[in-house]
Amino acid sequence: MQQGYDLIGDIHGCGETLIKLLEQMGYSKKNGVYQHPKRKALFLGDIVDRGPHIRLACHVVRDMVDGGYADIVMGNHEYNLVTYLTEAPPGVLARAAAWASDGRERMANGLLWWRSSGSTSILTRLPACFV
Repeated sequence: MQQGYDLIGDIHGCGETLIKLLEQMGYSKKNGVYQHPKRKALFLGDIVDRGPHIRLACHVVRDMVDGGYADIVMGNHEYNLVTYLTEAPPGVLARAAAWASDGRERMANGLLWWRSSGSTSILTRLPACFV
């Protein structure tokens, strides 16, 4: 039975650090998904960008959300990613150039596989909440 929430924010692509944090908080991996016997994680956005293990962070969070062991609120970095992966209307400058000039090429290059695999669905389902 769920008895509370663990609030987790600003992972910024540090997937291995996220796993260590979850394990320190009593989460364990069962059937391929991290879960806690009494609590649910609430991810407060900024799962992507900057860190060395963006894909791992996205997979851990997605699996927990899809399994019902976590909820998530879209952060500004996820919003930027969704807009980057959305095809620009004709006549609009390519978003890739803007991202590369803004230093986000690591995230853009690391997550382009989401577009081709159709895995962006978790991002587009996120509720937007900006503080």
